[in-house]
Amino acid sequence: MLFAVVEQGAAGSNPPADALGPASLDREAMMERPGGDADLSADVVDLFLEDCLPHVAAIEAAVGARDADRLRAAAHVLKGVAANLSAAGLFEAAQTLERLGAESRLEPAEATWFRLSGKAADMMDELRPMSQRA
Repeated sequence: MLFAVVEQGAAGSNPPADALGPASLDREAMMERPGGDADLSADVVDLFLEDCLPHVAAIEAAVGARDADRLRAAAHVLKGVAANLSAAGLFEAAQTLERLGAESRLEPAEATWFRLSGKAADMMDELRPMSQRA
């Protein structure tokens, strides 16, 4: 995690305020994205809960294989999902991994993956009560 924070600082950006804290879900923004449609928001939550672990596993596999292209692609997908949920912490971790993959800089990727997996777990915990399938 320390490497991820240092990596973000070295890239010229400030580390996100929630880099070491809990997941940050902007529920109001999440509800506004589908025009305030609660059923559509619940569908988005359900899709996230269904697809999150496979996305995180794909990122983990890419990091383990030291495959920069797969890392970039897998992180890009999860970044988009996180953006749809207004999940800033998860979005920023995925964005960092996407950038690391694009730049073929894999040394800090493992630490960033650990941060991302924690953010994903936090987000899943926070979203489960909002699921229609709960």
